[in-house]
Amino acid sequence: MPTRIFAITAASEMLTLDHQGRGEISFTASNTGPKSMPGRAEIVPLGSTKGDWLSLEGEQERHFATGEAHQFRVKIAAPRGAPTGKYPFRLNIISVENPDDEFTEGPSVSFELKQLVPAAPPPRRFPWWIVALACVLVLGVGLITWLLLPQKVAVPELVGMPYQDAIKSLEAAKLKLTAQNSKVTGKQKPGIVLEQSPPAKDSVPVGSGVSLVVEVPPQTIMVPDVVGQPLNQAKDLLTGLASEIGGTRFTGKSFPGVIIEQNPVGGVTVPPGTKMTLILEADRNLNAIRYGLFIKDGDLGWSDASNGGVAGTVGQGRKTDAFRISGFIFPVRFRIHVEQDGWHNWVAAGPGGGAYDTGNGKRLEAIEFGFPQGIPSDVKILARAHVQDVGWTPIVPVNDGTVLGTTGKALRLEAIQIAAGSGADADEKRLQQLLANGLQAYTTGAK
Repeated sequence: MPTRIFAITAASEMLTLDHQGRGEISFTASNTGPKSMPGRAEIVPLGSTKGDWLSLEGEQERHFATGEAHQFRVKIAAPRGAPTGKYPFRLNIISVENPDDEFTEGPSVSFELKQLVPAAPPPRRFPWWIVALACVLVLGVGLITWLLLPQKVAVPELVGMPYQDAIKSLEAAKLKLTAQNSKVTGKQKPGIVLEQSPPAKDSVPVGSGVSLVVEVPPQTIMVPDVVGQPLNQAKDLLTGLASEIGGTRFTGKSFPGVIIEQNPVGGVTVPPGTKMTLILEADRNLNAIRYGLFIKDGDLGWSDASNGGVAGTVGQGRKTDAFRISGFIFPVRFRIHVEQDGWHNWVAAGPGGGAYDTGNGKRLEAIEFGFPQGIPSDVKILARAHVQDVGWTPIVPVNDGTVLGTTGKALRLEAIQIAAGSGADADEKRLQQLLANGLQAYTTGAK
């Protein structure tokens, strides 16, 4: 199915040719797609319109940057003897790289051909030699006046006119265009002049410049349909949209982390930067979240836990030098603070997958969490850390920027606990109880 990449508007829907069968009309074409591309303009005669009556002024093939608009002027020349009536045609813009699938048909416009008037015969020569002597005197006085006084003209009214007509009016008034800007107001058709400077009726010297502001069509992008896709795979399709996770919901019909609802829905066109809200399939208890610390002292290796359990050691004075986490259904990242190194770079750990970072034998002191697209509104995470010479830190909610441990104090991060829940399981008292149960289980089972 062909894809509409370009937006095409005409300065007017109907044009009446002059008595010689001549006229012209301008079109505005803009690239509404997500990438730059070369486009080629093609005139398509409709009905009884003849193709050799129509011609395109300027280059037929042009390069369109994303959101860039170009003006095309079509000239019309009907031959003598052509029947009177209305003749339709349109202007299409076709992708040079993919002409079969990426093109846009412009709106149908018509020109009206009335009875052509024969050109008037040249007037008979007036015997100027009779008044030549008198004219020399008048012209001499006029020339002196013209040389002494600067000529001025009134600026024509251009607001509300099609851009090409405004240019003709400037030329007729012996003025020139010095600047052209564009604006999207939605109050005028694309190609119509919105503002001018100097204003109409101002008296200015011949050859002065006039600047114009012209209405252009708004740039839009099509919203992709990402329902049914895992969040990490859908991210590449959401370029140009401000996607955020609006929450999670358990349906039992998809895997955790799969998108089950989106707003706006797929297939509609919206301005770039529009907020895209996504709802993900929930893991009822978020039990898939696992976290672990590598216990360097004694080479005990990884100590992993989940659902409020203790990862690491308590009361043994052992150093940890690495952290890992996995099982989130929404984007999460972390970075570790290591002795001498300070903060390491951020490491992405979701959705779906896991990741770790290590201090390579150096003391782990703190962990900072980040959530690039926020935490779903129905999810709550609580955590605390066991720090050298401090003991257990207070239980805190884990949000974007939460730090477990200490920095600048040269203290070991010895253990952590994390408890998470969604929906009804996100009750804060329930999560605190999970942390208490996890510590009790560790203490009871510790050797």
